[in-house]
Amino acid sequence: MVARHATLKFNAETADAAEQPQEILRAFLRASALRRFQSKDAVVISPLSTCSLASGRYHARVFRVALAAAVAWTTIMGASEARAQIGGQTLTWVGGAGINWSTRQNWSPAEIPSRGDDLVFPVSTFIIATNDLVDLSVNSITISDGYTIGGLALEITGDPGLLVQTPQAVTVALDLTLNRDPIHVASNDGTLELSGHVTSRNFVKQGAGTLVLSGANDINDLVGEDGCGVIRATNALALGASLTGNIEIGQNCTLRVEANTTLDKPVVLNGSGAPGSTGALVITDGVTLTEQLDLQLNSPATVSVLSLATLSLPNTALPLTLNSALTLNVAGAALISRSIAGTGDLIKEGNGPLTVDKINSYTGQTIIRAGRFDSNGAVQANSPVVLDGGTLSGAGTVGPISATATGGTISVGRVGGDRLDTGSLTMTRLGGVVGIGPAHHRRCAEPYQRQQAAHHHRADLLERHVPKPVP
Repeated sequence: MVARHATLKFNAETADAAEQPQEILRAFLRASALRRFQSKDAVVISPLSTCSLASGRYHARVFRVALAAAVAWTTIMGASEARAQIGGQTLTWVGGAGINWSTRQNWSPAEIPSRGDDLVFPVSTFIIATNDLVDLSVNSITISDGYTIGGLALEITGDPGLLVQTPQAVTVALDLTLNRDPIHVASNDGTLELSGHVTSRNFVKQGAGTLVLSGANDINDLVGEDGCGVIRATNALALGASLTGNIEIGQNCTLRVEANTTLDKPVVLNGSGAPGSTGALVITDGVTLTEQLDLQLNSPATVSVLSLATLSLPNTALPLTLNSALTLNVAGAALISRSIAGTGDLIKEGNGPLTVDKINSYTGQTIIRAGRFDSNGAVQANSPVVLDGGTLSGAGTVGPISATATGGTISVGRVGGDRLDTGSLTMTRLGGVVGIGPAHHRRCAEPYQRQQAAHHHRADLLERHVPKPVP
């Protein structure tokens, strides 16, 4: 393996003897860039000529004294002071001298940003800024106006790494590397768009504002903390192309997927989404979830599939586990082709169809409030189905059926074809209305409480199971 070298440029003959330890340390810090230097690196000293530490070729007395003093000085002053030797100050953007970060007059104090600095972009009339500094790494960036920031790639290492404190729209168009650093959009009305390439092992969104990920990114774990507002993914690879990692959405937080996307990482949902949204997960295009979709215990969650959008959960060995109630609000279409387990309820809302076509073991209720629930698989015999305004259809097996005062429809589909096996049919309240039939539903009023034995409803035989309609 070829050894990597950190070159220390230090002229031992011209440096004052008292300053030699500090000069060696400053050179060491700059060459190692603090956090990037590793003990396995080969260290080369460059005084008037280059020589290797390992070979001992150097002014022996000067080196031994200077190096020992430099090591002791590093220990005493600590990492924070060491960082201060190569950066670590707060620079505030004042602009007015162009848009480049490398122009001293654009900053207060008049310094060029360097490693470890905290950059502040206040309310200003100069809201276009460009990073033209190569390999810049800063501690944090705080933005308080509607800036557009572009330019060369940037690394952020602090916590929070990027803080937006304005209701104005902010765009950061450069490539970002984030090291465990939260993105915090504080204002409820604020929007931050990251349109460059984001690299992060643990991407954390905080604050009630909106974050837009419009680039193709390399993100492993994505965490929306409780109260994180809305995360909009408008690129098919916005949430990362990596097959590793997880997506976890907390309470009062929404992940809105706005591109045709295949998510190859587990998704964990909590709650019904950010205030004003329609769910913890909102689909506006075609989305396929190839890994687990999990619900936290005692944390009911809502998934919304908007008009013309689709959601597909293809068959895998891992079930959809209902640790809590899951509400699927489907205006487009949704297909669950994997088994459903757990004790939570499955609630169908929205006018679009939801199709479930595997043998399932969940024991909670199936509540159909709107649209069509196609049961083409099997549900546990003790898992009740409640008609509360929607339609139960399909060619599978379901448990006992009951209806609220709102009522609903049982539709089997093709005449002379499919068969829907059900448990008992119970009308629990006066005035409940249930229509039973094939393509054209017959609506029948039940003026009394009625319970029938288990039925095998076949579309061409339904008449014998249905009481005469009330005139």
